[in-house]
Amino acid sequence: MILIQPQQSMEFLNNGSTDIVTSIFKMASLQPFKINKLRSGSKRIPTQAIATPQPMGISAGEIMKKKIYLSVLALLIILSSFGLGAYAAVKYSLSVNGKAIKTDVKVINGKPYLALDSLKDLKGITIKHDPKKGTITINDAPAKTATPAAAPKPNSTPKTVDYKNVISAPSVFNYSVNSVDGVKLTWMASNISNKTIKYYTVKISTYNPVGDPSYDEMSGKSKFTLQYVGPVKPGEELVVFNLFTYQGALETIVIDEILMEYTDGTKETLKYGLKTSDSSGYE
Repeated sequence: MILIQPQQSMEFLNNGSTDIVTSIFKMASLQPFKINKLRSGSKRIPTQAIATPQPMGISAGEIMKKKIYLSVLALLIILSSFGLGAYAAVKYSLSVNGKAIKTDVKVINGKPYLALDSLKDLKGITIKHDPKKGTITINDAPAKTATPAAAPKPNSTPKTVDYKNVISAPSVFNYSVNSVDGVKLTWMASNISNKTIKYYTVKISTYNPVGDPSYDEMSGKSKFTLQYVGPVKPGEELVVFNLFTYQGALETIVIDEILMEYTDGTKETLKYGLKTSDSSGYE
């Protein structure tokens, strides 16, 4: 549609609308008349500028009425051309969720139409076009399946628990000293938990008769770590039977704590603190 400006409206009459106006006058049963062209730039349409009819037995009053009627009709034609031009001049733009999308909007019979391709990037829908079958399918986009959370890994930091919930009171707890001051510890206790022990580590401190730390004659240490491999199933015995130090002044052995690692990957630290000064153990 061509947008017609006021000056162009006059040219519109000069360039072809005379046929329309002529037809209107003929429909009104007037005699042939002469159309006077409007001058470019004129903003009014004088009645005499439309037609000069040749009277043929028609009264002057009737001629005047038809002149007025045809003048109004011609004016309506001109105004309608302005309206159509303004309507066609509307340019549409497409915005989805505040985001502008570049596309050509076609206006057909006063209704805007979009190309399917302009909607292909919209979230929440899928568009399929099959030109062979002549089908267009628009569906809701399938919901994304949430990725299941990974199972939590066993806590690598062992929690501290009371030993009485995991192992029994010791059935044997003593030590022996050989001729070269080698000290062998003997200790036994039952696994009273419902878990199988994979590894257990026994931490020991040694003291002299006056309660001060006693030290190994070679390493100079007073604290020791003894590690053992299971499995130790529920109801079975944990055993320590190990020559672990050389000391001539040793009086008391204290088991400070026992570290447990189970076959299910969990860990615990047992607060123990039991001690022995019984040196009647097996050499």
